[in-house]
Amino acid sequence: NGLLKFQPQEVYNSKNFKERNFFSRHFSQKFRFLPERYIDILHFYKQKFEKHRVFNSNIISDYIIQNAYQKVNGYDGDIYESIYVNWDNTPRYNKKATIFTHKDPVNFQKELLALYEKAEINRSEFIFINAWNEWAESAYLEPDMKYKYEYLDAVSNVIGESKLNCK
Repeated sequence: NGLLKFQPQEVYNSKNFKERNFFSRHFSQKFRFLPERYIDILHFYKQKFEKHRVFNSNIISDYIIQNAYQKVNGYDGDIYESIYVNWDNTPRYNKKATIFTHKDPVNFQKELLALYEKAEINRSEFIFINAWNEWAESAYLEPDMKYKYEYLDAVSNVIGESKLNCK
């Protein structure tokens, strides 16, 4: 058993994420343990009132690192962190999309390394990456024309650097 902090949604739905309105910040975390069908209904009505939102991924990254492995709502089990490559769900939500900008392989590698170091301290065996090929949300680690293999190289660099530090 464990709790996966699915990023960037974990930060976005956090009560500490000041970029969102009061209601969203304070009540999103309370609803996380409801059955999924109820959460879907709440999201449906919430989206009637929200508009297109754009956030800087550097702010999100700072929050992820600062809050890594902290307990959520008193949950006392294992916590699994995650990191995202990019996020833009405009194809899915059109004008009600959420977009996280300013993510590139260099920033991704810095964030992954910091999260990896915290994972070692917390004896966590896994860091999840969102996602291999979620092209509809610009969340893909898979090589593309713009960055080629740079995101995969970033993962390799972090793993290689950690192996050197273990010797």
